[in-house]
Amino acid sequence: MNRPTAPDHVDDVPRTREALMDEVIAKQEIRDLVLLYGMACDRDDAELLRQVYLPDGRDNRGEPNGLASEYIEAMSRLRAGSIMVAHQLTNHLIWVDGDVAEGEVRNVSHTVHTTDTGYAYRIMGGRYLDEYRRDGSGRWRIADRAAVVDWADGWPIDEAGARPRYGTTLSGADDETDPVYRVLSRARRGRAAW
Repeated sequence: MNRPTAPDHVDDVPRTREALMDEVIAKQEIRDLVLLYGMACDRDDAELLRQVYLPDGRDNRGEPNGLASEYIEAMSRLRAGSIMVAHQLTNHLIWVDGDVAEGEVRNVSHTVHTTDTGYAYRIMGGRYLDEYRRDGSGRWRIADRAAVVDWADGWPIDEAGARPRYGTTLSGADDETDPVYRVLSRARRGRAAW
């Protein structure tokens, strides 16, 4: 797939309004897919995470490096000591070519986990280098993902930082008890609504 060297609206190829709208819609559907990935990771929702990948999708991040289903199983085991995980998905460049697309997603992940002496906070910045494909129903899925770590840091924190409570404000959780499942109707209706 050839990547454009300039935004599509500046290239030399004339495009119809319909073709441009199809591309805009595809890019938005792909961005929604990537945001669902972040939500699934943050809520430790393996069922939703499986839905963002093609059945034979791949996820390459060192170890594990292979099928996305293997990564999902490994992630669930790695999450055992985590109290909180939060993904911030920022800049997202996407190149669409019919039913295939590629993208670079910048991300910052925050993790609070238990240690032998208490709690620790970790922050990591990086990128996902993705290939997306439409599945048999026409929905975009991740076909192949390579994770790149650009920087990382971390430090110990106390319990007040690990389990914050602010008066009567709703408190987040990294599982199905998170307020998103009580407050948002689509989340209450189940993952099929996504």
